[in-house]
Amino acid sequence: MSQTSILEKYWKVFVGAFVVIVVAGVAYGVGENMSKKKESQAQESFFPIEKKYFEAKTKAAAPAEKKEAPTDWAALKADFGKVISQFPQSKAAQMSSIYLAEILLSENNPTEALATLQKTSGQGKGLIGALINNQMGRTLADQEKCQEAIQVWDKVIQSTDVMFLHSEARLQQALCYRKLNDSKRAEDILNGLVSQKGELNQEEAAISKEAEKYLRLIRFAKLSGS
Repeated sequence: MSQTSILEKYWKVFVGAFVVIVVAGVAYGVGENMSKKKESQAQESFFPIEKKYFEAKTKAAAPAEKKEAPTDWAALKADFGKVISQFPQSKAAQMSSIYLAEILLSENNPTEALATLQKTSGQGKGLIGALINNQMGRTLADQEKCQEAIQVWDKVIQSTDVMFLHSEARLQQALCYRKLNDSKRAEDILNGLVSQKGELNQEEAAISKEAEKYLRLIRFAKLSGS
């Protein structure tokens, strides 16, 4: 496999961050009361499904000899889809779209995964909205829609709610720019990741090392004319 081929493979960082939303506070007016009641109903429907999903992922990761009966992924997908359709403006629907997209991507169905995420994207600018955008960026990149993916990752980078995803989003942008034959922008981003200042956490340090590796590959490709 050539150096260029290696560069064109997307480096995936699966985010192990799952958000649990607790609806609380004092209601202000009838409209606010109704809104909170609907969100509470959405959460009540969502949490049992989320629990089943986590259990299914744990089961799937278990050694073959310890695995029990196979998970009914079709039922899980239907349950998440029901939350999205019944409570379209809720945080529960947003989280359901993330989990449902994860399942669809594991089934190599990026088109439906993207459509699922788009149903709830733009409903909020907080943590969950940024997580949706990050998933959308990866899904678009998987479909060779790098220019769109870069724009979506810009939103992730601009969000102060997910600073733990900023380095990953920048790395993914660099790989997309390389895919678009814009080596200068790719190198600029990678250089920035390599030269990050201050104390880096474990994930940031790992991404910095990956950036250094890809930077070397780009420079080698340029020198070899490939």
